[in-house]
Amino acid sequence: MIYLIISILCSVSVGVLFKHIRAKTPVNIFLIAVNYLCAIIATFICFHPKIDFEYAAFNNFTISLSVLLPLVFILLSLSIQHSGIIKTDIAQRISLVIPIACSYWIFNETIAGFKWIGIVTGFI
Repeated sequence: MIYLIISILCSVSVGVLFKHIRAKTPVNIFLIAVNYLCAIIATFICFHPKIDFEYAAFNNFTISLSVLLPLVFILLSLSIQHSGIIKTDIAQRISLVIPIACSYWIFNETIAGFKWIGIVTGFI
């Protein structure tokens, strides 16, 4: 449950940050790039990963993720700029329906007890 609360706080804080930074730059590409750079540096400082680039899997999936993940933040920024933070946040909450439905019907995930509380909390 704590991870859900942290996830909600981070999601809302990203939207609020994009809303307040909007006045300075129309598209927050620089902010997004600095965010990814800080995340990479923090990962190496905190977790000390040992990456062997000779055997790293640079396939279509990896390349697609390296383009799509920053693109999500760019589209989020543009959505907040044009539609506002409330409509964008509502659209994000509604988009939770797809992975929840897939996990239930495709992957036969059982939803009981605390999972229902987490789902309701996530939508609220």
